[in-house]
Amino acid sequence: MPIVDSYLARYRNLNSEVMSKYQKLTNALSEVDREVSAIYHEIEKLDLTETCGHAAAVMLQQVLHRRRVIKGELAQLLPLFRALNGQCSKVIQKHREQAAKNDEIRRSLNVTLTIEDIGGIRL
Repeated sequence: MPIVDSYLARYRNLNSEVMSKYQKLTNALSEVDREVSAIYHEIEKLDLTETCGHAAAVMLQQVLHRRRVIKGELAQLLPLFRALNGQCSKVIQKHREQAAKNDEIRRSLNVTLTIEDIGGIRL
């Protein structure tokens, strides 16, 4: 088996995992944004007293803290997401092209050795 196959498998897995986490975080951010909006609407409707206003502010603050944590995670994941997004399929396609060329050359030269057959190479 070519050495690169294990790297490509890990690359695909990383891409898949990053895309999944990114989607989950964006969904969580949307949910928290809906919570913020709902609290705003409740505050609009209420006849605010000092106690009620404080309770609403505390509730809003808790949701906003959750929102901040989610946005922080998204901000840290975004560079990796952008680097991988759309690139994974290009990398895999390039690998396939190179593998096909290599196979063609090896067949034309009747090369049957594999990398495992070559001693003394530490990979």
